[in-house]
Amino acid sequence: MKKLALFIIFIGSFSFVKAQISHGGTPVSFKLGKPIVPTLIMPTYDQTALDAEDALNDQHKDIPWRFGYNHLVNITPQNSGTWENLGHGAKLWRLRIESRGALSINLTFDKYYLPEGAKLFIYNDDKSEILGALTSENNKATKKLGTTLLSGDAVILEYFEPKNVAFTGELSISKVTHGYRKVLNSPNLEKGFGSSGSCNNNVVCPKGLLWQDQIRSVAVIIVNGNENCTGALINNTCEDETPYFLTANHCLGGDVSTWVFRFNWESPDCSPSVDGPYNYTVSGATQRASNAGTDFALLELSSVPPSSYNVYYAGWDNMGSAPINSIAIHHPRGDIKKISFDNNPAATAIWNSAETWHIGNWEDGTTEPGSSGSPLFNQDGRIIGQLYGGTASCGNNIDDYYGRFDISWATGGSSTNQLVNWLDSCATGITIIDGLDPNYVPVAVDANLLSVLSPTNGLITCDETITPEILFKNEGIDTLTEVTINYEIDGGTTQTILCQDTLAANAFRVITFPSVTVSIGTHQITAWTSNPNQTTDMNTPNDTVTTTFEISIPNSVSLPLVEGFEGGTFPNTGWALINPDNSYTWEATTAVSGFESSTTSIILNNLNNNFSGQRDGLATPYLDFSTAMGGTITLDFNLAYARYSNFYHDSLLVKTSIDCGITWQTLYAKGNNDLSTNGNVDETSLFIPTNTMWRAETIALDSYAGLSTVQFLFENYSGYGNALYLDDINIYYTPPDIKPYANFSVLNSSNCAGSPIQFKDKTLYDPTEWAWSFNSGTPATSTAQNPQITYNTFGTFNVELIATNSFGSDTVQSTITVFNSPIISATSTGESTSGASDGSAVANASGGNSPYTYLWSNGETTLGISGLTSGKYTVTVTDASGCYNQADAHVSPLSVIELGDNNVFKVYPNPSTGHFTLVWVKPLSSDFEIKVFNVIGKTIVSKT
Repeated sequence: MKKLALFIIFIGSFSFVKAQISHGGTPVSFKLGKPIVPTLIMPTYDQTALDAEDALNDQHKDIPWRFGYNHLVNITPQNSGTWENLGHGAKLWRLRIESRGALSINLTFDKYYLPEGAKLFIYNDDKSEILGALTSENNKATKKLGTTLLSGDAVILEYFEPKNVAFTGELSISKVTHGYRKVLNSPNLEKGFGSSGSCNNNVVCPKGLLWQDQIRSVAVIIVNGNENCTGALINNTCEDETPYFLTANHCLGGDVSTWVFRFNWESPDCSPSVDGPYNYTVSGATQRASNAGTDFALLELSSVPPSSYNVYYAGWDNMGSAPINSIAIHHPRGDIKKISFDNNPAATAIWNSAETWHIGNWEDGTTEPGSSGSPLFNQDGRIIGQLYGGTASCGNNIDDYYGRFDISWATGGSSTNQLVNWLDSCATGITIIDGLDPNYVPVAVDANLLSVLSPTNGLITCDETITPEILFKNEGIDTLTEVTINYEIDGGTTQTILCQDTLAANAFRVITFPSVTVSIGTHQITAWTSNPNQTTDMNTPNDTVTTTFEISIPNSVSLPLVEGFEGGTFPNTGWALINPDNSYTWEATTAVSGFESSTTSIILNNLNNNFSGQRDGLATPYLDFSTAMGGTITLDFNLAYARYSNFYHDSLLVKTSIDCGITWQTLYAKGNNDLSTNGNVDETSLFIPTNTMWRAETIALDSYAGLSTVQFLFENYSGYGNALYLDDINIYYTPPDIKPYANFSVLNSSNCAGSPIQFKDKTLYDPTEWAWSFNSGTPATSTAQNPQITYNTFGTFNVELIATNSFGSDTVQSTITVFNSPIISATSTGESTSGASDGSAVANASGGNSPYTYLWSNGETTLGISGLTSGKYTVTVTDASGCYNQADAHVSPLSVIELGDNNVFKVYPNPSTGHFTLVWVKPLSSDFEIKVFNVIGKTIVSKT
């Protein structure tokens, strides 16, 4: 049975929590130095069962993503902990809750209602993380509260109540959530954020620059105390900052008044991912509407996010027009915020009985469990739906489904199951609305240069021609009618374009400059705006952007590229392994023959290495296609694969790059049974293909003709499945009229004198005739395409192949080394008496190439064997070259029939008790003598 993988998540670390649900201060006990707090220990639970459930549930987006186990409890100051009298009428209640082995703990209060002046703090053992003070300002009509997560396996609650309060505080804990998957990045925990697939894009990356407002609307949700979903703040037609929050109906569960919403959980750096802020949380919401028919849920947060959160209320479009392209902003597997792009129009579809937008294929990024409920934006940055589910992932970027906002709008029939009653409470009847930024205080004239889109910052390219693209925005109140866009490279000549386009407030423009040639090396490009509306910009700090890029030209090799992995070195010169985790990756193997029994192939063993989601690539050298014009360019390769099961299976992707690996285009992608070559049979042990379990694949590359730096990547995407093998990777150009390119290989794993040796023609460009010459071979010549030759002596011999087609011929010469088989004999010692089982046999070997290995017919593998009964024992001796020979050893006593010729005589009964009959079968032409000996060699019968 395969092990189940745990997906590990971080949602942030903190040393002192000051979220909106907290009001600062210091716990009283920190100053008083009070004694040890009584501890309440949570019971154990079946983690193995949860892991098995998670392994299945993690494949689905139509359920929340679980990170913890809920202990259902009833903990109050009346039944747990201790009260202490602090004097002057004040009192202090404290309790330590421990859930051993937890990575984090959070609490759900089914009763929370404090009088004015009372304070509740919650902190972990080392006091590195403190939540509080929670006060009467956190009271809600529901008298419920959910808390954010604290790292570690124990938390301490400390409730202070002053004298003369209006009423006694009400506290009751209904859930203690034991976090068994890492959802924090704390000093107490190993970093674990970044659990989503590597194809996802951090929102801070240049790809997200156009969507910064929409990004600020999205939050990750702690659902039901122990699960994650995603959603977004959404604007309404009154534009009054009512904190409506859109997510998925399938995320609903438990009481939304205890949900916790975390904004701004995103990396401040593009790559690598860096821990983001964690302390922008709102606790609790009210459900306003939901409908399974489009899988939407509309909530209203318990509090308006304060200005320090810098949130954005996203706009929407309820017209139902298919988007030209789509953008998803989400928290896959509870990870930091990501952004994904579909560059094609979405289609409509019914999925799980819901009206949805169908995303056929994500061109950049993907979604994963935990992305549930995240908004789908159209090309105008307005919400048109929220994620219901689908199969897309980093290894399979196809088929996601979003509940349709236009269907959710007004088809439910009542305020509890449609959006219109809440998002158009001002009854405007409008069909689209832009987002609302509550913190925006614009100036009159502000031309904001947002980014140099091309070349991007940190770019390393092999193309000496660049086409600068500059993105800017009108951040001012006034319409922008003209502005000058400038750039310079390395402080050189300034290039300018006067943009005289009418640009309304908050509108964007991309200015594309003419292409220029740049020398090899590292360069800096600086871009800036100037003279907006022929006046002075009123916000100059956002006018200038500087980026760096590098031009690096690699050495390319000419076609054809022929790689059979037979050279003994892996990877060969110019090839490169892409191994992100510096762990198990592609390697050469001679244990499994390649296609048509070649001696070496390469393997990636997914069976014994649980690196689900890991991508390992083998990159070719850079190839020069500049002269490959007018004919055809072809990539072909051989593969062998079997999956482990429908749940555990792997994928192979073949990609190409024309910009030195900056971007890759997928040419080939197969996985699961589409990749299998063994007849779709599940293999639960290491897959070892036979000669018939290989498949040849061919990819046309004509569209790359004329390019000088083309590279290919063979990428294994692990699903903890089984072994994947590759062999004979060939990339070649066939001009319109070309003679053959002769080549051949020897298919035997060993070449031994006296044994047939198989030669395999591997000539390119369609040969029609073959002329072989084999020095000292039998036969010495052949016109077969794949001849079989025997060498009766050992040594090194010349082999020549002339391959011909209608355009000419080509000759290739090589040598073959033939090894002599070892000379074998065997001696034996018989049983002392019949049935004593004390016989023995020993092999004798000489010649060939030592050392030798031994295999006896009884399965023994040593030079000599003992403890034998009477009979014949055959030994096969194999030398270091793979050549072998056999010999027999006879352990006496033997039945006569074992030594005699049945066509001459018969003996019965056999074995005998001392009396037997000997019958001659064939006529005899002369007298002969027969002697019978006993086991000690004494003659007991002698007759003529």
